[in-house]
Amino acid sequence: MQISVIIPTYNRSKILSECLGELEGQSFPKEEFEVIVIDDASRDRTYELVGSFGHRLNIRYFRQERNKGPAAARNVGIKEAKGEIIAFLDDDCLPDKDWLANISGIFKSAEAIEIVQGGFKIYPTFNPLRKMYLAITNLAEERRIMRGVAGSRYDHALFLGTGTAAIRKSLLFKNNLFFDEILFTKQDIDLYRRIKAQGLDIIYSDKIKVKHICQSDPVSFFRRYFRYGRGAFLLKNKWLRKEFSDAAGVGKITFKRLSKYYDLTDIFIIYFVLFTRDLIGGLGFRYEKLRYYFKRKAFYDLGNHPHI
Repeated sequence: MQISVIIPTYNRSKILSECLGELEGQSFPKEEFEVIVIDDASRDRTYELVGSFGHRLNIRYFRQERNKGPAAARNVGIKEAKGEIIAFLDDDCLPDKDWLANISGIFKSAEAIEIVQGGFKIYPTFNPLRKMYLAITNLAEERRIMRGVAGSRYDHALFLGTGTAAIRKSLLFKNNLFFDEILFTKQDIDLYRRIKAQGLDIIYSDKIKVKHICQSDPVSFFRRYFRYGRGAFLLKNKWLRKEFSDAAGVGKITFKRLSKYYDLTDIFIIYFVLFTRDLIGGLGFRYEKLRYYFKRKAFYDLGNHPHI
């Protein structure tokens, strides 16, 4: 078996159904890949949904009895994987029909390739929150993808996003590149730092882009960025006084940069949503900081963060 697709999920059976449907329609031979779904203690019909794909995909289901987060779920998937290549996919991402075929082709093209990163298309974009997600994606790609690097036939990624990425399984075990389960968000940034600390390269390919169906209701928006803020504090605390090469960020979101993609009305909407996002993230950061100093400092310090 060539590829193991790892999908962590939590209470999103409807979106997961679309994701699995796209995997069923892949041009890549079904006997050459497996799908591993790790259910992070969902309370919906995730188990029944995965079972309905049992005769349509080579699919395996694992359940975490308590909600441990996507890092722990992905680690389960890595340890259970039978494929030579681990392909990470989020449950709200829809791969093109040649997604797996292109992953396989890239790894076969050169043995030296060990990590491949894809890109994201926000779909659809009519919602104000999705406009903000799309703006961040467009601006980030200006800074985090090195195109046409001299002496290389591939572009290179200055980030790692687990929504669509593939890594040789042997590399993960050899270099202890498992996800830090204390970090319930920002695990991809943490993994990127450890990958770069070991001098490893990340290839970028537009051929493994996915459609990202971002949840865009106000409640999901608040929960997402509040958790991101909490995760940002834990990440900062973990790497305090340690040297690292960081993933390329979005950079300053200026009117001039946004005007390349959007009209004036959309720009004002994006700025308002960004302001709200940053406010919510700041609240999450301060909340986790208080938890750290008043309740959980000994837990974090004594745990010493695995896999650093």
